[in-house]
Amino acid sequence: MHSIIKMKPSDDLNWHGLSRSEANVLWTSLRAFIRSLTFDSAQVDDIFQETVLRTRKSKCLSELDSPLAYMITVSKSVLYDFQRKSIPQADDIQTLELQSSDESPDVAYLNQQKLDEYTKIIRRFNDQNLDLIKKSFEVRKEGIEDSIIYYDTQLQNLMKRKYLYTVNFAITNKEFEIAPYLAVSEIFDANIKYLDTIYTSLKPKVRKSKYGKALKDYIEERKETNANEATTTTIDSTVVEE
Repeated sequence: MHSIIKMKPSDDLNWHGLSRSEANVLWTSLRAFIRSLTFDSAQVDDIFQETVLRTRKSKCLSELDSPLAYMITVSKSVLYDFQRKSIPQADDIQTLELQSSDESPDVAYLNQQKLDEYTKIIRRFNDQNLDLIKKSFEVRKEGIEDSIIYYDTQLQNLMKRKYLYTVNFAITNKEFEIAPYLAVSEIFDANIKYLDTIYTSLKPKVRKSKYGKALKDYIEERKETNANEATTTTIDSTVVEE
């Protein structure tokens, strides 16, 4: 799904009680947060507009203790919905229990241990992310341009570190199904070369597992989509030149 209509907060939403400047600050802060969730600029627009559509029915954002926190919560739900539509054989990653191709309880236990280890570190990234969003929101209200640029850069850098940590964690644990699981559930929109690197590092048994197969299918789908888009771009360029 790609965005076509570009909406403005003060014109298209029910921003009762919020001034135009407050609405614009809320708007830009929400975008900054969504950009910290994904590298896909088209998906940022889609998530942003779907979040707007879901929150426009809210009675009065100005009456909430934190309108931004509310919209951030909605945007996370939107991202999750997008993930389910984008990932082959997608499961509920919030409640999923890793299923090992080896039915040994020991292997299942080790997978869960690895997942708990990963979640503990990622929680720190998420806490830092929310802290930066809060600071970004505050400097936007004050209109401090240099600080706005600084915090936007910090958010982008934090996201890159989070993605690279996930890639390295997956490769380090290539003998466990946690590796392909993280690839399709946490960094599915990463550069295809990183997903390829994770997949090629997997042990043969893990490649044949549920998530190993899901990762393989997803990589093939991404490559096919990229090839089609490249072909379309070439054709469009030729038409323009003629």
